[in-house]
Amino acid sequence: GLSTILSDKKIRLSHVIRHSRIPGLCYLSAGPVPDDALALLRTQRFVQVIASLAKYFNNIVIDSPPVLCVPDYMPLCHVARRVVMVVRQGQTLREEVRKSASLMRSVPGTKIIGVLLNRAPLSHGRYSSSRSARSPYRYSYYERYYSRAS
Repeated sequence: GLSTILSDKKIRLSHVIRHSRIPGLCYLSAGPVPDDALALLRTQRFVQVIASLAKYFNNIVIDSPPVLCVPDYMPLCHVARRVVMVVRQGQTLREEVRKSASLMRSVPGTKIIGVLLNRAPLSHGRYSSSRSARSPYRYSYYERYYSRAS
């Protein structure tokens, strides 16, 4: 995972990247939790790893812990071009969202491009959708990639 490649320069990036069942989608797990994860993210090695990934992939998505829990967002914002905040509907307070956005914006060059509302009900109120959860797109996508495993 990421912590392994950041800790050991002998390990090649190609050895830790995994291919998912979805064609064209690869991932790099977090790896073992190091004693000081923030220190690893602040290294030049982390910047080099992200730059190497950018040579081979069109888009890189970095999942991080909540901004208000740990300061990992700082080095992540330095390497990310854009940030999408993920907010849990019904649990994350507006003030927490505002404070998180403010902290991330304090990192030079950080651009928040949107908010993803997680676990929002799609069946009632203002979150309703004209496409049902059983839309043809959802079924064909799901069936193609996940029914094979059954």
